[in-house]
Amino acid sequence: VIGLDTDERPGTRQIDLRLDYEGLALKRVSVETVSRTIKAAFFGLPVSDIRDEDGERTIRVRFDRAARSELSSLLSMPVPG
Repeated sequence: VIGLDTDERPGTRQIDLRLDYEGLALKRVSVETVSRTIKAAFFGLPVSDIRDEDGERTIRVRFDRAARSELSSLLSMPVPG
């Protein structure tokens, strides 16, 4: 093989979710709510700011590192209706 190129970069794995749109509609849960819940769990929600001598810092609440690395955490996470 000569000149093999790829656009894949090392980093965070991607997970593609297939949502049950009928089930979501029956429970009156929007896709936006599912998206926000997943983002909150893995990237955190800002809940407060702290100022100190180094400047301002944002406090975020999210899953701990172990839970963020497990697919089972994502699949068992409750989503508010």
